[in-house]
Amino acid sequence: MASVISTYSHQVVGQALEERITRELVLKAAYQADLRCNPEPRLIFHSDRGSRFSHGPERSFLRVKGICQSMYARWYLNALIKSFFRSLKSELVELETFLTKA
Repeated sequence: MASVISTYSHQVVGQALEERITRELVLKAAYQADLRCNPEPRLIFHSDRGSRFSHGPERSFLRVKGICQSMYARWYLNALIKSFFRSLKSELVELETFLTKA
């Protein structure tokens, strides 16, 4: 799962789910966030330094949209998304048995 969360509203604004973590997965979540929020240029997109965020189509997408990418290794910049995934796992995933991805 790839998710994009607004640091302003703390809401998930983009999300995608696939079998594997790929660049396409990240792009799907970013496209969804873009369609839902229509962000103004100079928006900052915080991510970790993973290869899925650091080069390729995702960087081109961000550049075309005028979105600044921030890939600092500071824990507090990713705290919101880390907290989201921790809650998702502990409150849903670990308590349920899912038969399908859907």
